[in-house]
Amino acid sequence: RGDEIMIGYFDCYCGVAGDMVLGAMLDAGLPFEHLKRQLRSLKLKGYRLEKRIDRRGVIGGVNLNVIIERHSHHHHTGFGDIRRMIRSSRLNKNIKETSVGIFETLARAEAHVHRTSIDHVHFHEVGAVDSIVDIVGAAIGFDHFGLKKIYSSPLPGTRGWVKCQHGRMPVPAPATLEILKGVKLVPSPVRAEVVTP
Repeated sequence: RGDEIMIGYFDCYCGVAGDMVLGAMLDAGLPFEHLKRQLRSLKLKGYRLEKRIDRRGVIGGVNLNVIIERHSHHHHTGFGDIRRMIRSSRLNKNIKETSVGIFETLARAEAHVHRTSIDHVHFHEVGAVDSIVDIVGAAIGFDHFGLKKIYSSPLPGTRGWVKCQHGRMPVPAPATLEILKGVKLVPSPVRAEVVTP
């Protein structure tokens, strides 16, 4: 029917990360070849996608990995560069707007944490390539399924430390906490990063 509204629900009892979102959408029916074909329009190089069925105990699901090629050069990619790459691609308007909106949220959180402007936010290339694939890939999935609303379960609030480009950071990482303002968390005894920006 024309008045149906498609919604997506993510059960994030073990956390959430870009590869988990993409794996869940592939498992729900997003065609892998469609995802790869759409991502190719970004003219992004230095990566390949690896999809496999994985198991945790008796439960199976799709595990998607973004493999960064060894010969990729390591430099910083700014938010403006990523925005231009997305906007100049052949992706449809909906995917472009969703992708840029998600990246802007991430850039604003990073800018707040580092006390700078979003125009000065830079992503290390390996993280940037991975993030571009995860974020634009998610937008491709949302568009493919025609999702108008997206919900999730409460996210696990874990503790501990993680090593990153900026050194040792507490978990949740500061940019993650900035993004999670107003999002319902549930306490978790896990001492690891399970919710990423």
